Amino acid sequence: MQITMLGPGEYLLRQAERVEQLTATVSHNRVGNAKLAWLGREIVAAVRYQVPPIVKDWALLSDEGGDLAAVELEVNLVSGGPAEAEIWLHPDADPALVLPFVLEICRDFAREYRRNNVILWYLHADVSEQLTSPTGIGSIGRDVVADLLVSAGAQLAHVYRISEIDPWSAGEPEPPADGYRLAHWFGPTPARWRAQVGTMHEITMADAPIGETGYIAEKFSADRVAADEASAVEAGRLLVTVLALAPDGAIAGLTQIAVQDGTTVAYQWDTSVASGHRGHGLGRSLKTLATALVRERYGNVRRIITHNAADNVHMLRINTELGWRPLAHKGLWSLPVG
Repeated sequence: MQITMLGPGEYLLRQAERVEQLTATVSHNRVGNAKLAWLGREIVAAVRYQVPPIVKDWALLSDEGGDLAAVELEVNLVSGGPAEAEIWLHPDADPALVLPFVLEICRDFAREYRRNNVILWYLHADVSEQLTSPTGIGSIGRDVVADLLVSAGAQLAHVYRISEIDPWSAGEPEPPADGYRLAHWFGPTPARWRAQVGTMHEITMADAPIGETGYIAEKFSADRVAADEASAVEAGRLLVTVLALAPDGAIAGLTQIAVQDGTTVAYQWDTSVASGHRGHGLGRSLKTLATALVRERYGNVRRIITHNAADNVHMLRINTELGWRPLAHKGLWSLPVG
C-alpha cells in the first residue's frame, strides 16, 4: 500500500486530479453523478492556501492497480475540539484491506495535533438495514464500512442529510417581515460587513446540533472571514451572500451560496438567524432570495447542495417546504486515538 500526502510541490496538481477522479467515482456510485465530488482546483487551493487556525491535509492511498482511497484531514489549532477526516473509498476497493490504513492515517494526524479523537465523515451506501443516530433522528445505511468502523472502536456520533434543489424549479423570493430588509452582494464580503458576518458564522456553529461529536464552536474574526473567502475564490467559488437587517440596521440573519465556477453545481453554506430575530420567517426569506440570485446571475447552475444535521428539524422542515430533496446521508463517527 502506497500512501501519498499531498503537499504544495510540483506534483500537487496531478495528485489533486487523482483525488477528483476518485471522489467523482464514489459520488457516481452513491448518487448517480459526480455532483458530490471534490474538484482538483478546490484541493489545490485548500493545500496551498491554509487559513489559520485551520490546518488541512490530504492523503491518497494506492497500489499497483490504482487509487483506493482519499482522506481529507482537518484540525482547528485553537478550539481544542476533535480532529476531522472525510474518507472516500473507491467502490472497487476492499474496505477490510484499505480501511485499517485509512484509520491509522487519521489517528496519526490527530496525535500530531494532540487530539484524543477524530470525527470521521463517510458517505454510506443506501442499503435497507439502517443505523440510527444517537440523537434518535436520522440514520445511515449499515454497509460493510459501518461494521468495520464499529469493529475498529468507532461510535456513530451524528448523521447529516445532504439535500439539493434546482434553482430553476424553486419559487420566487419571499419578502421579509415588516421592518426587516434584505441586502446582498456577489463576491467576497466588503470590509465593513466582515465582523458582523463573522458573528453570524459563530451563531451558526453555536446553534447547530452536534450529536456526540464533541465539536466546539469556533471563532470567526473579520480577518478569518476575509481569509476564508479569499481561499474560496482561489478554489474557483463565486460567492453570493444575503443579509437580513433588523429595523435598527443590525444584522439579523445570513446565508451564503458558493457557485463552483464552470460547473452546474453550487453549495449552500451557512444559514443563520440571530436569536432575538427568530420567528419572523427570515430563514425562508434569506434562502429564497439567495436561490433566486443564483438563478438570475448564474443560469447554468442546476443543483444547489447543502448539508444539515439530521436532527436540525427546523431547518430541514424549511428546506422541504421550499422544495429541497434528500440526496444522501453521511455518518459522523467518533474514533478514539489512543
